[in-house]
Parts: sequence; structure tokens; C-alpha cells
Amino acid sequence: MVKKISIILIVALNFVLAQKVSVKSTETIQLKNSGEAFYPKFTKDDSGIIFTSSNYKGLSLYNFATKREEVITTEQGAGFRPQIMADNIVYRKFDFVNKLKYFTVKNYNIENKTAKVLIKNKRTLKLPNQIVTSKILLVEDSVPQMIKVSEKSLQKASLPNIALLIEGDDLLLIENERKTKLNPLGEGAYVWASLSNDGTKILFTFGTQGAFVCDLNGNVILNVKEAHYPKFSPDDKFISYMIDKDDGHVFTSSDIFIYSIDDKESFRITDTDNKIEMYPEWSNSGDKLVYNTTQGELIISELEIKK
Repeated sequence: MVKKISIILIVALNFVLAQKVSVKSTETIQLKNSGEAFYPKFTKDDSGIIFTSSNYKGLSLYNFATKREEVITTEQGAGFRPQIMADNIVYRKFDFVNKLKYFTVKNYNIENKTAKVLIKNKRTLKLPNQIVTSKILLVEDSVPQMIKVSEKSLQKASLPNIALLIEGDDLLLIENERKTKLNPLGEGAYVWASLSNDGTKILFTFGTQGAFVCDLNGNVILNVKEAHYPKFSPDDKFISYMIDKDDGHVFTSSDIFIYSIDDKESFRITDTDNKIEMYPEWSNSGDKLVYNTTQGELIISELEIKK
């Protein structure tokens, strides 16, 4: 009898955990003008989604209210990790001059639909992953510098000016415009590094070992195996990620998952045979994920999360 009760309790516990994160609805956004959408992100007020092409050329904005697409820019490289602020989008584009690549960082105002050049025509100019306030941190010739780009700030003023930068295979922490080599797991390939929203933790993928969370001193806190493209939820209690497979040339499968840091459990968000879903990003409300397929479809899953 004791054994039967124990089994029942375990089954009941697993059922509760399985119901902690579930999908309420899934919607494919119908894009009328754009042929494809990749690497989508919600705007800060969740009123729209910005997206780019498969090779990061151009940047567009889809507005939920009007159900229309707006072209922000068609410039090369503009879709590679743009930084979204309260009323601005900061992006980096590139041009070739005499076979040499030059970078320019621009600040696009969402309301008046104009772009202002912040720094132009630099050979080495990087836009790190960072917590964006009213300022943006840029790295030119390995030297970090802070530039004010907005009058609004959605983040707490007490948050430190920190950013993450991957140079080669090294993970660098930039704190108050000073760079420190971190590499919490030693030498290897660090990718998809980002900061928690409270500025106290770092999330990254390391080689084939999955995603890791560490503190700002490089002390590893947890590991989510097989997790690629990990992202903290707005409350830093969950991590979205994808598990993708390839044959060495093309992706053969990919699905979206959510990991609960408190419960140490993963929850499957997609399970399709005919779609390869990738690159999930959280809404700022924390109840939606947006992602794309390898065919360039833009999909939103509305979540029910029991806390």
C-alpha cells in the first residue's frame, strides 16, 4: 500500500509540474509585404515585433494594432542583434569600401520614423548584448564607450552599466566601460550570451554542452543540456530555448522549450513534424513567445504560466 501511494504521489507531482507551463494559443502572423521573417523580437511595449531576413539584411516592424509592416531600413547587417529601447531601436549596419567592411551605428526613433547616425564608418565597431536604459554601450577598437540615445528609460536607474561581448571564442564582461575576460568554463566556444533583467546573472551556450547560467564573477549556477539560443524571461524565473538538429548542412529539426529555474524542469512549447521552429524571444509581459520557422514564418505562442 505504501508503494502504491508513493507511485500515485509521484505521478500527481509530475502532472502538476507538466501543467505549470502550457500553451494557450498559437498564431502565425500573416505578413503581406515581407517574404520572410527571422530573429523576431517584441518592442518594449509589446505593441509590435521587429524582424529581419535570414542574412540580417534590413529591419522591419510589424504593428499588432494596424496589422501592417513598416520597413525600418534595408541596410546590410541591420538585423543582427538590434538593441530595443523605450522609444528607439539602435542597430549596426555595414558597407564595403574598396573591399573593406565599415560599420555604422544608427538610432531609429519609432515614433517619428527617423534614423540618426551615432558613430559611422568604423572598421571595428561592436554593439554588445546589454541592459538598455537611456544609454547604449558601444565598443570601438576594443574600447567601450557609453552614448545617451533616449530621454526615456524603462529600466531601474540603479542597474549597473554592464554588457557582454564575445571576441573570438572569449566571453567578456564590460562593467562601467571596463572589459574583463570571464570564460567561466575555460577555453571554448561561447555563443548567445545575454544578461538577466536584474543585471546579476549571465546566460550563454557553451559548445555542445547546452546553456549555462553564471553570476558576474563566473561562478556557474545551472546547466540546461542541449539548450541553444537561451533567453531569460522578464522575471528571470524561466529560460526559453530551442533544441535544434542538423545534418552538417541544413537544420533537420528544432523545437521550442521553456526551463523553470525554480523547479529545474523543462516544458515543450512546440511539437510539430512539418515545421522547424527557432530563435524564441519573450514578450515583455512574460506571457508570450515569438519565434520563426526555417521557412521564414513568424509565430506567436501565448503561454499560461502558473507561479
